[in-house]
Amino acid sequence: MLLTKRFLTWLEAIQHGFVLTLPLVMLGAFALTLLQIPHLFNHAFQNSLLLQVATWVLQGSYGIMALTLVLSISYRLADKSQKKLNLALDPMVPALLAMATFIAFISLEFNQDTLAHLGVSSVAKAIVSAIVFNELFIFFFCHRIVKLGFLQNDVDSNMHQALAAIYPAILTPFTLRY
Repeated sequence: MLLTKRFLTWLEAIQHGFVLTLPLVMLGAFALTLLQIPHLFNHAFQNSLLLQVATWVLQGSYGIMALTLVLSISYRLADKSQKKLNLALDPMVPALLAMATFIAFISLEFNQDTLAHLGVSSVAKAIVSAIVFNELFIFFFCHRIVKLGFLQNDVDSNMHQALAAIYPAILTPFTLRY
């Protein structure tokens, strides 16, 4: 029962991630449509500025699709966990850390060709990375050794949240790598 509920939460976060990525996909589709114009009109527009901009937009939109999915899925999962477990945690923290970890893993896998693999070709890796990263991060956040509760009244709440996230932020990527 618990696994089924968690699986449904993951599916909902994936769906939410794709919905948030939809404007990016539509922008890329529009750019791709513009790039098809020379094929329809005997290459009359082959060297136009419009086609150059469309190429940049296509590369910029589809080229970061995996990044946007990691960010949006991670944010959704962290937000749900924060509300369910009543955590003093801004959901953007695990989302940004998941994105940084994903970039690091892609970089380790593809070396100098990292930028070419942050888009559509790594969507499945992005989904898995976002889910696994968040599950581990929330686990480490809830079970951290040093809670720093004594600082809660002495420092700003944002500073307290940032300090509390350091332990899981360090532990999660190294756990994922091994």
